[in-house]
Amino acid sequence: MLEVYLDPCTVNSRKVLAGLDLLGTKYNLNHVDYFKSEQKSDWYTKINPHQTVPSAVDGDATITESNAILAYAADHGGKEEYYATDLKQRAVVNKWLLWEASVWFQTNYVYLVENVVKPLLGAQPDQSIIDGESEK
Repeated sequence: MLEVYLDPCTVNSRKVLAGLDLLGTKYNLNHVDYFKSEQKSDWYTKINPHQTVPSAVDGDATITESNAILAYAADHGGKEEYYATDLKQRAVVNKWLLWEASVWFQTNYVYLVENVVKPLLGAQPDQSIIDGESEK
């Protein structure tokens, strides 16, 4: 069974949970408390030296990065309708997965931190940061 290590409060962790549920992948959830910085703990660093969530372990295979976890789960479960095996079709899917990770996520993360995380922690959003992102 796939062991997943994440905190559902993070965007990429939620993406993995939603994807695994969509794929029908059986998994065991191991909570890594993001706000307590458990992703930087010694025990978790042994799983993921980058100290990021989510991560997954399947036997002797450790998979980090949310899109890689989802691709692995789709391949492992034979879910070709979600992750094509045809190289040309897969290249299109991979293009969008890489775009999401490198462009879309970066922009959304700024808005998430400023408008959700900071208020949850009792801080005020920084409008100059929000305005700077909207100029991109």
